[in-house]
Amino acid sequence: MIVNATPLIIFGKIGKLQLLKEVFTKIIISPEVYKEVVQSGIEIKAPDAFLVKEFVDSGEIKVKKLNPKGKKIYEKIKRTYKQLDEGEASTIALVLQEGASEVLMDEDIGRKIARLYGIKPRGSLRVLILGYQNGLLDEKQVNENLRLMMHANFRVSAEVIARFWELFERVK
Repeated sequence: MIVNATPLIIFGKIGKLQLLKEVFTKIIISPEVYKEVVQSGIEIKAPDAFLVKEFVDSGEIKVKKLNPKGKKIYEKIKRTYKQLDEGEASTIALVLQEGASEVLMDEDIGRKIARLYGIKPRGSLRVLILGYQNGLLDEKQVNENLRLMMHANFRVSAEVIARFWELFERVK
């Protein structure tokens, strides 16, 4: 799964990067996302940045550069959608370069633009559902992880939380 910055940050903050790894097996990020999460995070001594760096250094998270085709896509996305940051634009370009159909991304504008390119955006809350479905989390752990995410400043609307619980009830 190609992952944008926010899911890495939120799961890093709650100490659950391993859950991401177990749910998706393969995690790939762009160098721009690495810079945003790790390099900028280390500058401000954010604990999640050091954790993400450990996962990258151990090979559990792969950093993949854009090839010439991906760079062209990235430049077009940056020119066309100026409201995207470099991480979001490079993540969408990397998904297109790799021929993937999904992306793990929480930012609303990034999700909307991903859809324009035929990419299915998945959010951090989906990780909790998949973790439950795969037997990695029980219902109590789903509740606890969601509580931790909210305390770690995971910004999501009440409507999204309500939809999450409706979906969770259906998969139980």
